[in-house]
Order: sequence, then structure tokens, then C-alpha cells
Amino acid sequence: SGEVKRRYTTLDGLPDTELTSLAVFRDRLFIGTASAGLIGFDGNEFTGFRFKTPKATRVSVLAATETELLVGTLDGGLFEYDGERFTRRVSSVAGSEMNRVTTLLPFESRLYIGTQDRGLFIWREAHIERVTTTDGLPSPRVTSLAVLPSSLSHAGTIGVATDFAVVAINDTNEIKPVTNRANVTSLTVSGERLWAGL
Repeated sequence: SGEVKRRYTTLDGLPDTELTSLAVFRDRLFIGTASAGLIGFDGNEFTGFRFKTPKATRVSVLAATETELLVGTLDGGLFEYDGERFTRRVSSVAGSEMNRVTTLLPFESRLYIGTQDRGLFIWREAHIERVTTTDGLPSPRVTSLAVLPSSLSHAGTIGVATDFAVVAINDTNEIKPVTNRANVTSLTVSGERLWAGL
């Protein structure tokens, strides 16, 4: 009905008031925070997860797949959680020098990883491809990713928002412009339209 059921604060055990992202994985709510790492919530109590190798406390984005929770951070790169343990499968591959993850998009057999200052990384078949401004990306700062609607399929498969413009990228990493509108911070698709938040 749109009514607030319950409000949780630090008095209830929430370790940080600045929440950055939410995702549900295996019937548990996971919460990214700006300075307290990753929090799990089972409906009754909060559980904190701290990353030590490398140390990371600034969770920027969460993305859940059927098999794992992807955790992007601004100070430690990308972590994967299978429900029991954390790994760094993607980050251990040669060419994956990405510490400041801003956005994640699992799509088919690929994982698109946007960063704050190093462009776009694509995990495909256990190796990393990197797309930068020399490849046609408008800026090295990627702010959002979305699977494009069929009405834009002529441009590419994935929409990539940067602080300078929005482009489309296809399976062969060819880039085409969508709009030169600057300062887009989020993308989503609804009703065969691509929506952009500024």
C-alpha cells in the first residue's frame, strides 16, 4: 500500500547511515555502505562483512546473479560472494586493474564493470577486455550501465553512461553515440525506452 513498515537506524544495529546500494541474494538483503563495508540483513539482525585483502570499506554497487553476489567498491575493486565465502576471481585476471568500481551489469555470459577513472572493463570467457577513451568512450568515468531496448538495438546491446555522454556498445566493443547529454548518473529501461537520471 506504500506505507512504511519499519525504519532501521544505527539504534537497531545498522553500522552506517549512508547506504549506497541494496540487493537481495539467497533470501537475504545485502546493504552497501559508504564507510562500513557490506551488511547482511536476515529480517532480524544485521551482520557486517569487512574486506581485508585488499582493505575495502566503501561499497558502491551490488549486483546479484543466480550464483553469486557481486560487490563493487570504490577502494578495493570487485569481490564475489557465493553465500559462504568471498573471492576475487575477476580481479585476479591479468588486465583487471580496477580499484574504483562504480557500476556493474551481468549480461548473458559477460560482466560489464564501470569504473570511476579507468573506463569500462568486460569480463568475457575468463578474460578481461578494457574499453577506454581511445576506443571511443566519451570519458573514463562510467556512471551507469543498462541493457538497451530493442528500439536501440541498431546502436548496440549495452548502454554506457559517462559524465560526458551516453553511448552504446555491441558484442565486438564497437561504440556508437546515443546522446551527448552530460552528467547522466543512472540508466534504466522501461516500456522500450531508455531512461536517464541526471
